[in-house]
Amino acid sequence: MLPKEVSKELRIIQEKYKNVITPTLQVRISDMAKDAADAIDSQQAFIDLIGTLPTCNECGDKSCSYRPGLGQTVRYNCPLFNKLLPPMRP
Repeated sequence: MLPKEVSKELRIIQEKYKNVITPTLQVRISDMAKDAADAIDSQQAFIDLIGTLPTCNECGDKSCSYRPGLGQTVRYNCPLFNKLLPPMRP
C-alpha cells in the first residue's frame, strides 16, 4: 500500500473506533490510529520536500570537496550548491 492509502485507512479506523478502549493499555484505538496516520503524513511530507531540494548530482561545482564518490550519499540542500549554468550557444 502507498503511504496515502495507509493514512486514509487509519483515518477511517480512527472514526470507526472513536470510543473503543483497549483493555490492556487503556488507550483509545482511535488515538493510536490518529498517531500512526499523523506520523505517516509527516514522513511523507518530509520525503516530498527532500525530493524537491537540489543534490550534489545537480551541482555545478565539480571540484567540491564534499562531492560524494560512487555509491556514497549525496547532500541535499547544500549551502555550497551552485546552479548549473545553461549551455552556451555559439
